[in-house]
Amino acid sequence: MIHIIVFINSFCQYLKSHRYQNAAVTLQDDSKVLVCFSDQLSYKRCQYFDGEKADLDDYEMTKTHSYGCVAHYNDKIIAIGDYNTSPYNHIELRDPSSKQWTRTTDHIYTNRNRFMACLAVSDGTITFGGSNTPTSVYLFKMEKWSFIGSLNSAHYYPAAIQYNDEIYTVGDSKNEFFIYDNTELVDYIEIEPSVLYTNNVASNQYYALILDSKYDSCI
Repeated sequence: MIHIIVFINSFCQYLKSHRYQNAAVTLQDDSKVLVCFSDQLSYKRCQYFDGEKADLDDYEMTKTHSYGCVAHYNDKIIAIGDYNTSPYNHIELRDPSSKQWTRTTDHIYTNRNRFMACLAVSDGTITFGGSNTPTSVYLFKMEKWSFIGSLNSAHYYPAAIQYNDEIYTVGDSKNEFFIYDNTELVDYIEIEPSVLYTNNVASNQYYALILDSKYDSCI
């Protein structure tokens, strides 16, 4: 418990302020967390955090991503979404070697979008929900975007985690899970009709955060 308290205090002490829970991702070697889209850094620069201190990333993104999300995409990190400045569908990839961001294929949804969740899958990255696309699910694969399904309920401020072949989402008033077929030839998801834990979770779950934890751990 002491270590967890120190970690949280360090996080608050050294990092620039961040207003959104889906703007952090571990680096490929798991050594640090990359935390992005701080308004104090003009929504264009990320910070490293190793559990004790934070350092600025050397390279800015090519564009702002206010209230966007970051996730792994193959061996790279992808930055998605923007609410303040157009083009709102500008997507960037961070190279793990050069650490520089470069523009890739624009998102097919062209308007403002914020608060979506994004999650790496075996053959790409999935985004779902958000303030402007609360039920939409998109797949970024082979650097191309496609619409692949709809959630059963609106997820304006979602969070998500993957367990085996199931992806669990926390929405505004309902939680869901769906199956993503990891076969390389299949370019869609199947939305399960089940809604999880609705009797045990309070409604209006805004800015939820899901952590991958071990059994009997403190987190």
